[in-house]
Amino acid sequence: MSVDTRKIGDIAEYKFITFCLENNIEVSKPINSGLQYDLLVKIKNEFKKVQIKSRCLTNGKITDITRCKLQTNRKKPLIDYTEGNIIDILIVYCPDTGKFYNIPLEELKKLRSMTLRVNNPNKQTNKQTHKQTNKQTNKLS
Repeated sequence: MSVDTRKIGDIAEYKFITFCLENNIEVSKPINSGLQYDLLVKIKNEFKKVQIKSRCLTNGKITDITRCKLQTNRKKPLIDYTEGNIIDILIVYCPDTGKFYNIPLEELKKLRSMTLRVNNPNKQTNKQTHKQTNKQTNKLS
């Protein structure tokens, strides 16, 4: 069975739209699907560009959170979400936990990719090596 990544992305976007509406956050979806962001949210009277990603759990972690995207025309260079003002907020939705995670762009800027541990490390694990960095999105501001 093939995975339709567009469908998975659409589900994540609409779940986030629902989250925003339920939390009285103004949200808008652009008509043009060719933009480098998925949604606009209004926070403190200012619109923020939001990119939504969907990632599944692997061994209690959300892996492969990257700061870059390959454009649809494979000849074009990667889009680095942390450069300039392409996006203001990066949200990762995990269908396995049913939660959204607000990824700090400044932290992601220092790395090529990021892994979020969503389950506590077991007692045998070196806790400093497996620093828990997940931040569930309760507030976007």
